[in-house]
Amino acid sequence: MKRAILGVLLTGFLVLLSGCHFQKLHEENGKDLDYVILEEHEIPETFLKELENAKKEPFQMTYEDQGMIYAAKGYGEQEMSGYSIIADEVYESKDAVWIHTNLLGPKKGEKTEERKTYPYIVIKMEQTDKYIVFK
Repeated sequence: MKRAILGVLLTGFLVLLSGCHFQKLHEENGKDLDYVILEEHEIPETFLKELENAKKEPFQMTYEDQGMIYAAKGYGEQEMSGYSIIADEVYESKDAVWIHTNLLGPKKGEKTEERKTYPYIVIKMEQTDKYIVFK
């Protein structure tokens, strides 16, 4: 009996393992992509709801709609106002679209408030079949 259970478990493991596949993505800097950074009111409502649910923790998400990709990166809860995010680079390589972002703290001398904020950025670009990779 133990041998039969072990055989079933081993077979199941092998089936799962055979379905897994890893691919090394090449980051060589290819062509820069056209993109737009969206304001909150420009984000599709369905995606905005997902962002609201995820924003307390760091996240990376994508959403496809009408031939466009919306790629979002959030940095989780911050203890004060004044944070912003920049997109340093958005480009495509042979097999992926690479999005490099950076969280910027409040500028020196900037008036801030002691309140929780949840900075994130949403980038809109043309749809692609390539992987979206955040850095």
